[in-house]
Amino acid sequence: MLKNDLLKNNGEIIRIITIKNNHALVINCIKRNMPYWINIELLESYIPCNDQELLIISHKTLYNINELDARSQSIIYFRYGIIEPLIYEIDNKKKRNILKKNISIQNNISGQTLRKYLCDYLAFQDKTILAPKKNISNKTLSKDEKNMRWALNKFFYTKRKNSLYTAYLFMLKEKYTINDKLQESHPSFYQFRYFYRKTKKLQTYYISRNGIKDYQKNHRPLLGNGIKEFAPTIGTGMLDSTICDIYLINTDGNIIGRPILTVCIDAYCGLCYGYNLSWKGGIHSISGLMENIVSDKHLLCEIFGINIGEHEWINKSIPGTMVTDKGTEYISASFEQLAELELCENLTQFRLVFSDGMRLWTSRGVIVAVE
Repeated sequence: MLKNDLLKNNGEIIRIITIKNNHALVINCIKRNMPYWINIELLESYIPCNDQELLIISHKTLYNINELDARSQSIIYFRYGIIEPLIYEIDNKKKRNILKKNISIQNNISGQTLRKYLCDYLAFQDKTILAPKKNISNKTLSKDEKNMRWALNKFFYTKRKNSLYTAYLFMLKEKYTINDKLQESHPSFYQFRYFYRKTKKLQTYYISRNGIKDYQKNHRPLLGNGIKEFAPTIGTGMLDSTICDIYLINTDGNIIGRPILTVCIDAYCGLCYGYNLSWKGGIHSISGLMENIVSDKHLLCEIFGINIGEHEWINKSIPGTMVTDKGTEYISASFEQLAELELCENLTQFRLVFSDGMRLWTSRGVIVAVE
């Protein structure tokens, strides 16, 4: 009887997590509750079991992590990262509970969700069990769902800007009323609202109700509320370089050239992760940028005689997602582990509108027109 052994008895499958003083810390792999201690003598009636049998009984599937897409891998590593401290203290209930409370607060997730991640991993001992569920595509809509979709398109997503409840009333009148009598079987407003929230797309909402011109001006990604869909949280870094519109000279008055500015900005909050100002572009500027991103900004500013508080520029880490113009600078052995080059997200040009009415168009980080 060893650590990580699977045992079964009367439809129950348990896994041994650790053994101490004739007691074993085990987890029920079917119910997947928190681990508990049990006397080793009580396990004599159990017989060995294998991982394949556990997967069949629990109706779970494990994957090859290298075959998953970048988003799924990122979620797996994030979920494993937040439960890793709990795994090391799994046999110490007091420390485990303190850690669990702190991790829940720091990562803004419930204790129940944290327990689920922990128990799933302990039961299957494979990180891919933490992969997000795959969305079921081409799901057949029920008759009520088709009616709700019809009502939203006809009465809500229009320039009349009807409220959601008004669209619901129109649906009842058109689809669930016979001879001026409302049918007993009809969706409630809460079901209608749930279907709307589940299928809502901000792009469709703004274009259908306010027009394409308002959407292009105020709500596209990188401007206004459209950012909620493109980057719903902190961690998406936008990288780009541009040649500064200034010529530098040396002490003799001879022109040296124009410096190249490379910057990484968070798409969600506008935080500057870091920058690099140099004479060389390409891989050299990106290398300097990455060094700047992970450096202590408080000490960096001190070198240049700028005094800032440590809380004023707290970033010292690389963003989880990096968006560049085709990412050609990353095709090298130095940075191949920093980016998934197979993923390409095409972004349209965007326009900034200032309070005084001036408009500025940019493309690939360069100002192309000012009105």
